[in-house]
Amino acid sequence: MSARHDRLVSFLANIRYGAIAKTLIFIAFSCALIGMASSRACLGASHPGRAQIVSCALALTVLTPFIGEEYKRAPLYAQRGIARADLGRDEAARRDLKTALAKATFGQPRLVLGNTGIMDVWKSVPLEFLAHMERLDPQSPAARVWTEVLAPYQPITLSK
Repeated sequence: MSARHDRLVSFLANIRYGAIAKTLIFIAFSCALIGMASSRACLGASHPGRAQIVSCALALTVLTPFIGEEYKRAPLYAQRGIARADLGRDEAARRDLKTALAKATFGQPRLVLGNTGIMDVWKSVPLEFLAHMERLDPQSPAARVWTEVLAPYQPITLSK
């Protein structure tokens, strides 16, 4: 092997566990801080656009390793979907809004939208999410995509 390889192996072998622990704590803290900042930028944007899509994507990427409470990511997916729909990226918007619906309803959109099968303790999460989505401008591209996402869960009506 080369001398460079030997120096690298020697360096890695002599790293102290305390330094590794401090580095991992610093990385986790940095990820959490970046995730919170980008989440606020994603949810607080006054005009949907490319910057909002980037903020939402960054927040979702950084927060992904922190497992648990997936329902809290639903607004991030929804905002990114709204921004994508407003830019004419309907397929990407549809994927984001479907993911947002699944996360907000704990993977049971049919039961939640049918008002059955969810505990009262968790009922506020999908209700707040659905109320937020109902406030979309009905003429907006995002509202049209959201209607398409909800279509499979709507009751079938027969008309003449």
